[in-house]
Amino acid sequence: MIKVFNPDNLNRDDVINLWMSSFGDTREYIEFFLDNCPDYLCVEYLIEDKPVSMLFLLNGRLSNGKSKYLYAACTDSEFRRRGLMEALIDFVKIHCKDNGYSGIFLVPANEKLYSYYSKF
Repeated sequence: MIKVFNPDNLNRDDVINLWMSSFGDTREYIEFFLDNCPDYLCVEYLIEDKPVSMLFLLNGRLSNGKSKYLYAACTDSEFRRRGLMEALIDFVKIHCKDNGYSGIFLVPANEKLYSYYSKF
């Protein structure tokens, strides 16, 4: 099941744990982001009410209008290769189109992810 959370209803501990296990960032770094980045949305793929894949939508601006930047896109290692990130991105594309955004973009964390994300 896919759900969208804002800063007011986000289960921070679950998000922090998934983020730390995926990227190796410190709790302090993640909490700083969560506390200081206004107006984010966290889109999560939930299994048994726990996020196993997620991404953040941040406000952005491209030359052709308002957009969303995908940040901290990750999937728990036990749930990879099941199409969960693809489902999240498909959901986000519809959400952004329905809400008047002209595009979405991201910067992959490493070189090998460019080919993965380019198919979307």
